[in-house]
Amino acid sequence: MANLESGDETPDYVVTLAGDRVRVETRVAWVARKRKEQKEPPADVVIKQAQATFRWHKGDGVKVDDGWLVGYDAGEFGGGLYWIDEKNLSKRLISDRRTPFLAKTARGIFAIQSYSHFSFGYSQLVALDLKEGTWHTQAITDLHSNPVSIVLEGDRFILAQSKYVTTLETNGRQREIFRPTQLIGGFLIESMVRSPNGEIWIGSQNAVVCLQPRGPDNYSPYWFIAKTSRKRN
Repeated sequence: MANLESGDETPDYVVTLAGDRVRVETRVAWVARKRKEQKEPPADVVIKQAQATFRWHKGDGVKVDDGWLVGYDAGEFGGGLYWIDEKNLSKRLISDRRTPFLAKTARGIFAIQSYSHFSFGYSQLVALDLKEGTWHTQAITDLHSNPVSIVLEGDRFILAQSKYVTTLETNGRQREIFRPTQLIGGFLIESMVRSPNGEIWIGSQNAVVCLQPRGPDNYSPYWFIAKTSRKRN
């Protein structure tokens, strides 16, 4: 890690989990690997919405007593939040809002819905409730901006914005836990994962950051910066 190198003049680092280990790649290498791994089994349900097509495979999303809850993110084309009946593979739209994150906690099921396109946008934490046999969303709080990446930590969320990281409780309370005092090389967060030992790893432009937990809402940042940067011809 300390000897990270890249052939890119300004590399973007992507962090992912490979089992229990943190994997760090340049975005170019990450895209190449994802293309090789692109093969997937036939979808159990295909959902077409505007200019986007969603493919659901059994096991995706959050399992509930009457089926599955599934959130979709179609980038600038929006997304949605659906309930899928596991028995007859029927589907029902719960919300037509872009839903990049959905999770079950001890306090209930929550989703983060966010979207930004030109002058239009939204970013909210919502709870999902089953009322009279139908799933509904209930707004908990508006967020400061659209998260770049989201992970679950126990019964709360860790949100990465473009230049800082916060916690988000299920009651809507947010607290900032990391913001670099000096933006190294135009620091912009690109990706984030939480390792099994509680460390939060952040991939950004030009650097990788590890936040090591030191107590409630207290983390020590460790920076890993490319040893060399060979300019393109």
